[in-house]
Amino acid sequence: MPGLLLVYMYNLDLDASKYAYYAALGLRHRGDRLCYAALTDGKFETGCLDPWSSEISMPKARAVLISIGDENSMYVDKDIAIAVDGACTPNDVARLFSSEEKLEQSIKLIKSVKPKCTFIALSRKGCFLAFRDQLGVRPLVYGGYGFDGLILASETAPIVLAGGKPARDLRPGEIVYGDEYELQFEEVSTDMKPHICLFEYVYLARPDSILDSVNVYMFRRTMGEILAEKHYVDVDVVVGVPETAIPYAIGYAEKKKARLEYGFISTIGRLRTAIVRTTIEDRLRLLSLKLNLVP
Repeated sequence: MPGLLLVYMYNLDLDASKYAYYAALGLRHRGDRLCYAALTDGKFETGCLDPWSSEISMPKARAVLISIGDENSMYVDKDIAIAVDGACTPNDVARLFSSEEKLEQSIKLIKSVKPKCTFIALSRKGCFLAFRDQLGVRPLVYGGYGFDGLILASETAPIVLAGGKPARDLRPGEIVYGDEYELQFEEVSTDMKPHICLFEYVYLARPDSILDSVNVYMFRRTMGEILAEKHYVDVDVVVGVPETAIPYAIGYAEKKKARLEYGFISTIGRLRTAIVRTTIEDRLRLLSLKLNLVP
């Protein structure tokens, strides 16, 4: 599930790319490729790079749209940039927009088609529109910088890392759109019961994020406690492997009244080595960097 991000500055003295850089650091666990579209003076500058590189650089911009996943999760032409997470392609979403149409017409199309994906779109004229899929499977959080700017991201942690304040999750089927002068919210009617993807809570989201009012860290810790209650064995030592498992291990160890120890140390953090495009030899090296045994 890709990471989506939009940083949009109302204050033209602020460079959106600087804020987008820090926010992107908080989303890089979601994929091995960062693609961006930076809007400056009515034109898009684009690029794709390794989100784990120490030299992430984007041009100065009024607004920056980012997708962290692969190149197929973003679409850019001279008029619009689109980042998508879900069961539709950026090209599918692009058909809902046209340089000849007004934003209101695109909103009507979205309400009619009800895309099965979450997406963010940014036009060269400075309009933006974001939609959370009507089942709420893919999360999208709205936040801001007071009167200076707006930020949308797949989880709350990137917003905080970039100095923003999370406001709330977009509701399933909710649209947020606007430009430098306005900000509006609308909802797509649905009779379906929304369900966020459980994988977000179990593994994918950062433990310092809150999604749909659920604290991800406390969810995982509580799951560890529940596992301990149902696991009828004597335990001396608990080790969380990989790093994502540490909150589970804390809850499990506390419930079992067992020691919690480090078994492995990560040098590269939450890099998902399984999806990195590299050779077998390099992947083995990455694995040792991710899980180095404590002697």
